[in-house]
Amino acid sequence: MTPQELLAQVGKAFPGIWRTVDELRADRGTALPDWPPYVFLPVAGWYALACSLAGKERLDAGERGIMQGISCVGTWRPTQDIVRFDPDVYESLAKMGLPGDLPVEIFKRLPAWAVYVETPGLVHDGLPQEGFFAYLEQDVETGHEELRIFFNGPAAPFYPAILHLGPWDLKRACQESNAYGIAASLAQGEPVGHLRPLVPDAGLETALNLLLYICAYGLGDHEGWSATGRVTYPPQVKTKSGWRLFPPPKPSVHTLGASYGEQIRKGRHAARGGRPHSGPRPHVRRAHWHGYWIGPKTPRPGAPQERRFSLRWLPPIPVAMAEDESLED
Repeated sequence: MTPQELLAQVGKAFPGIWRTVDELRADRGTALPDWPPYVFLPVAGWYALACSLAGKERLDAGERGIMQGISCVGTWRPTQDIVRFDPDVYESLAKMGLPGDLPVEIFKRLPAWAVYVETPGLVHDGLPQEGFFAYLEQDVETGHEELRIFFNGPAAPFYPAILHLGPWDLKRACQESNAYGIAASLAQGEPVGHLRPLVPDAGLETALNLLLYICAYGLGDHEGWSATGRVTYPPQVKTKSGWRLFPPPKPSVHTLGASYGEQIRKGRHAARGGRPHSGPRPHVRRAHWHGYWIGPKTPRPGAPQERRFSLRWLPPIPVAMAEDESLED
């Protein structure tokens, strides 16, 4: 189903649920613990909500799955951002593989509480996936942070892949995710044999590359996003019945990578029809990530600028092209 259909299904199955979510968020930092602004509602809040809906103190495995689905569409509901990539940019990102040496801190620049990313032709863990939800989580007790990805496919609309965030790179993040899952299951007295290790297959690597692009460029491909990563979240509105958050009337579809896609197509055409000359044969170098740190290494007292990691995507680059066959517009 589409994310809109999933959202409508949850609202129909649980009338009044979004008002309850607004009430939970209104208690942030008062009756409830505080949490970072980039987290819409911690999983503990969604769990408490699901327990209330189920009329019990503890959820079984099936009910936890329902809770995960509610958290996906509930976190996506306030902005309803759908991301669609230029086909050639999408293909290039899918071919890159996992850039394991990039700091996972970059994912905390997700430009909305949640995004839904379309993934035509993607297969993860042997299952076709039409898209995925992505949002951030922080444990209100331990401060542990996660990037939560839930794939949406015909076989399972909320198929999870949880990446644990910390002062490490992507490669170690996958290792930490597996270790944390085992430790959490043991602490709760649950068997660990059912746990699926987080092994980055081509589908998950593609999803992570798509999210890296979104975190680097925002939802409008605008320059400077990677350097600031500032997000404006929808504010709650005070009404007679309490604080409410009103979603948009329909989703916003963002098409990313159009200019890069045009460059890729020009480069591909030039590589196929390049004029013979001495030196390397005209070709297009594969896309890759380029990251660098900006800002002072040692912050000065009162200095507003902090040291940040800036990430840029370098699209397929033409090599040995004639000057009039370059990718410049």
